[in-house]
Amino acid sequence: MTSGEDPFVRENIVNDELLSAMKKMRREKTPDSMTDVLLKVAAARLLVPVDVKDGRYSLNSVADSKGRRFVIAFSDTASFEIGKKDDDQQAVLSSFEDLISVSLDPAFGLSGLIINPGAEEVMFGSELLKMIDDQMKGGAGGTAAGGVGGGAEDGAGANGAGAVGTVGSGVAGGVQTGGANGGEAAAAVSDGAEVGTTQDSNSSSKSAVNALNASAESKNHLPAGRVSIGLPNRYPEGLLEKFKAFCEDDERILRGWALFAVNDEGDARWLFIVESRAEAGERDYQFETLARFMTPYLEGIAPVVLDLADERSVLAAHGNEPVFSRM
Repeated sequence: MTSGEDPFVRENIVNDELLSAMKKMRREKTPDSMTDVLLKVAAARLLVPVDVKDGRYSLNSVADSKGRRFVIAFSDTASFEIGKKDDDQQAVLSSFEDLISVSLDPAFGLSGLIINPGAEEVMFGSELLKMIDDQMKGGAGGTAAGGVGGGAEDGAGANGAGAVGTVGSGVAGGVQTGGANGGEAAAAVSDGAEVGTTQDSNSSSKSAVNALNASAESKNHLPAGRVSIGLPNRYPEGLLEKFKAFCEDDERILRGWALFAVNDEGDARWLFIVESRAEAGERDYQFETLARFMTPYLEGIAPVVLDLADERSVLAAHGNEPVFSRM
């Protein structure tokens, strides 16, 4: 790349066949659908979100509840515009082969690749990528299609943007690693209810994902001790719009609240309470997906998603109007 050359994607990238194959695999996880995704993604140009600081580009990652990190890519411009963490974020183009190299580079400490996190979301774990890499280089490797994952259904449960490492003019550049910087917390809760909690909260709050740039300690729960829950003094830009859009798009969601929870020590979470008519077995995944979708808009504060059926949710929602209602 010559000095001053714009490295970012300015054209409209369309990968309708790949997007269609990913959506089909989410509906029907069969060997044929997995193979189709592999064939389409291998031939595609993907958009990789980057953060720019002091002339250096940092890739973004998400992490699951076990702390495994996955580099992020998007199938097309429309998906990137929906999924990018803010309006200033840029993207560079990459081949699937280059992303495999990044994902398998020990310096980055990654566990794989996720395309379109929180949406069609297809996950390629490191073992699968190694198998694909071997096959692309003419090795034995086995059958790759059997390992294509569908995000949290296969244990990916990705949870929020963070920096993978700095790169030069190409995606597979340098190896410096680092975490994303979280924004300032929203101001104190106004008119908040108080709820007593322990570290061992219910399965819905445990399954909600945490932001990568929060503490390394698990934050998949409400803060410990006595917690004030209510409306924040302000919402981060885009939070309410994205939450309403998610709820509107998922017809199983009847109502949704966006609240702020903080304990006496200042340990805070964004609390999303959802009234859902999804089957009980589907709600954990539904709530995990919501948490992943919202994480880029929370200024570094971890999300917790609770079912309205949870007794704590009823207390927290009492007196606060839902920000979304289908009723």
